[in-house]
This record gives sequence, C-alpha cells and structure tokens, in this order.
Amino acid sequence: MKLPSKLTSFEQFLYFDDYPAYPNTIGCRLRLRGTLDESLFDRAVQLVCDRNPLFKTTLENRWSGPRWSACHDRTIVEQLSDHLIEAPFVKKIDLDKEAGGQVHWASDSDQASINFLTHHATADGIGGLQVVADWLAAYAAMTEATSDVEKAGTQSTRRTNLDLLDKRASYGFCRWRFLKTIPRQMIGVFGVKEFIANRPVSLTGEPPVDVAASIPADYPGVHSAEFGDVERVRSQAGTENVTTNDLILQCIFIAIAKWRRIRSIGSEKDLIRLMVPINLRSLSDRYLPASLRSSIVTLDRPQERCTDEKEFLDTIRFQMNVIKANELGYTFLHVLNFSKWLPRGIKRYANPHRVGATALVTNLGEPFKRVKLPRDDEGKLRVGNMTLEGLDLIAPLRPHTNAAFAIYRYAGKTVLSLTYDNRVMQAEDAKQLTQMVCDEFHSKTKNAFG
Repeated sequence: MKLPSKLTSFEQFLYFDDYPAYPNTIGCRLRLRGTLDESLFDRAVQLVCDRNPLFKTTLENRWSGPRWSACHDRTIVEQLSDHLIEAPFVKKIDLDKEAGGQVHWASDSDQASINFLTHHATADGIGGLQVVADWLAAYAAMTEATSDVEKAGTQSTRRTNLDLLDKRASYGFCRWRFLKTIPRQMIGVFGVKEFIANRPVSLTGEPPVDVAASIPADYPGVHSAEFGDVERVRSQAGTENVTTNDLILQCIFIAIAKWRRIRSIGSEKDLIRLMVPINLRSLSDRYLPASLRSSIVTLDRPQERCTDEKEFLDTIRFQMNVIKANELGYTFLHVLNFSKWLPRGIKRYANPHRVGATALVTNLGEPFKRVKLPRDDEGKLRVGNMTLEGLDLIAPLRPHTNAAFAIYRYAGKTVLSLTYDNRVMQAEDAKQLTQMVCDEFHSKTKNAFG
C-alpha cells in the first residue's frame, strides 16, 4: 500500500461521522480461560497488525482532504484494570493522533479479556475479525514453537497481498461494467431519495447526549443471548422461499414494534428503519488485508405493518432480492462519490441531529470457521495454553441510533449480541428486547417443526 493514500468516500464518511460521545469504533472482545503469556501476546499483536497496514495508519489533513499516513509507532497495546476482565471496553480512536487499530486487555492467573478495537474507517466488521482470527492463530503457533517464534507466527496467519489495498476503492468496476450498471443503479437513486425524505424514529424516543461529551467507563451496554437453531430455521426459510436473513430482519422488526408498544413509545405511524451492512468482497479479495469493503442499505417499515404475517415477510424478501439483483449495495458509495463535488461534500451525510436508523443489523456468520486450531469437546478453540470461551461483538452507535444487533456463530451456537446505548436505555430493557427477538426467532422453528 502506497502512503500517504487518499481515503475512499466511505472511509471519509465514517471519519466525519465520529464523535466523542458516539465513537465510531468496532470492538471484538475475546473471553479466554487460562494464563496469558503477555510477551507472546504482544508480539503476536504487532505481527498481525504489521500485516494489515490500515491498522497502523493515522490521518494527516491536507487542503485536498484527509489522507492515510504511515504510523511508525508500535500498535497501541494497553493493559486495563482488573475489574474490566468481566466487561467489554470501547474508546474513541482519534485518527488524527492514534493508529486505527488498538488492543486493550486485562488478565489474572486463570482468565483474560482481550479487546480488539478498530476505527470503522480502517476496517469493517469482517476485516476486523480477520485480524482477530490471525492473532488467535499466531499466538497459538508462538506458544507452541520450540524455536523462531516470529516465523511460526507468520506461517500460521492467512496470506495477504498489500497491493490490493490500493484498489480497494474500485470494487472491481472497470469502465464498461460501471456503465452497464447505471440503469440498474437508478433504482437505487430512488431509494436514496426515499432515504432522505423519510423520517425514521429512534428506538427509545430519548434525545441523544451532547455529541461532544466524553463516554462513561461502562459505555456501551452489551447483552448477548443464544439465538436459536439456525439450521432448522434455514429449512423453514426454504419453505417460505426466503433467506434466513429475511427471517431475522422480520423478527427484529416485530420485536422492536412490540417493545415500543409495551412502553407506549411513539405511535403506530412511526417509521422503523433497519440499517444493514452489505459485504462487497469478491473472490479476488480473498487476500485483501483488513479494510473497509462494504456498504449499507436500509429497510423502512411503519410500526403498524411489523407483523408475523407472510405478506410482511414477502415485502422484505422482495426488497432484498431487488437490492441483490441490481447491486444496490453500491448505490450509497456512488452517492458519496458524487457528493464530493457538492458544497460541504460528504460531511452533509454525517449529521448528528438526524435519526439515521432505528437499529443496525449485521450477520457475521461464523468468524473463526477457518482458523486451523484444535477444539475441545464443546467446539471451543484451543489457543495455545488457553481456551476461547466466547466473544462479544460491539458495533458502533450513532446519535439517535440506540441499538445494534450482531448475529454470529461460535462453538456450535448462534448468538445474538445487542450493543445498546446504556445512557438512554436500561440493562433490563435491553435484555427484554434481546429476548423478544430470540422468542420471535424460536417461534419460527416451532411453527416449522412443532
């Protein structure tokens, strides 16, 4: 990767859409059982971050806009207080002064909590999790090596091609392919017009805190629950002629509507908006280092229409099929590219005073499926002298967007992780919302199999 380097349009948007009270930071917390080798832990972190240059960059602001610049310091690795062994940790990453990737940890004699943090402009969820997977493999190899631990760590991590980072803004679009997509992208332009015109509501109806305020030590709240038997629901999805993601989106729409009704928040005419990240990686990106290679789409539904009826599910299926068939995941990126030439440019979309979405929903599949490490009887990874008991995924929250749902699989279980703004939402309320989504999902299995 040649530095200094221009930011892509989406990277610029995520850089501008970052506030002290709402840090645009993605977090993955690993919960490990065993004794952490602090020296090898640090060496493994430095190794995997060296192989992912955007994790070791800062920003320099020029008259032509911000650019990635090499950070020659070591990756920030900081030890936390012991009480944070039992809690996730998030901080605002100041890209003007700090590297885009950081690791914060706490441990005692028999357990460790490791928080991998990345500014969203440097990587999306999939990119960040690739670095975490590489660390797991590198640390395990180093602890088991009898000589040359650095070589052992390097050989254990996935192959990367740094030159691919210079092409990360092209998305494989040659001029002819781009011209061919223009008619289909016009459908997306109408969707953007609708996105701007519609006024979704926040989940709680509470005003956001001052965006210039600092975050409390326990921000954000995270609540996780076992989501259900996805394989059985996948069969039901086939019967309904929809995808599992379609069913998940329906369950979240229904649960949000019910949760708001119980609390008498808003009205049935309120518009609920789910924001869904779209992975844009192709086969040619299989050696791409950690980076931002995604986009976003939104689904808007009036609260009164969020029901368990087949007709409602069909509207979700239809919209998602249109998005896929017409490659509308690229529309938001095209709009950002065009906006660079308008007054205020991309900053116009980073508006903290507007409700961007009621909630964010991302399905990350099985993040560590391809990690070649032994597993115990429960399917948990053996990481050298430690066992990975579980993980928590922490999605960034925006002003007015109080909740973000992440779905992932580990050790044979499917988990729903809710990141919520615990300054406007109580822990019991978050627990109830999580359980309501799970209950809706379980009912799909029950309806399908009795």
